[in-house]
Amino acid sequence: MVDRAYQLIGRPGNRSAFVDVANTDQRDRSAEIPRVSAPTLLLRSSGIDGQHFARDIAGSRELVHPDGGHLLPEEDPRWVADAISQFLRPAKVRRGDGV
Repeated sequence: MVDRAYQLIGRPGNRSAFVDVANTDQRDRSAEIPRVSAPTLLLRSSGIDGQHFARDIAGSRELVHPDGGHLLPEEDPRWVADAISQFLRPAKVRRGDGV
C-alpha cells in the first residue's frame, strides 16, 4: 500500500494537485455538523480522532476499529463493508424491500 501511494503521488501533476488541495482556503463549516439529520454511520480507527462527529450528529452510529489506521477501506475492507451493510440493512426493512 505504501509503494502504491508513493507511485501515485509521483505521477505527473499529482504532487502539485495534492499541494493545491491542501492549500485551498475552505471556510470552517464545523458549526453545520449538528444540523446533519440524515442517518449517519461514522467509521474510524481507535487511534484517529473522530472530531466529535458522533457527539455532534444526533442519532449517528459510530464504530471504532481497534487496529486500523487512517485508510480503513484499504486496511480492512471487509470490516468497512460489513459495517456499511449492517447499517443499511434496517433502512431496507423499513422501506419494505425485505432483507
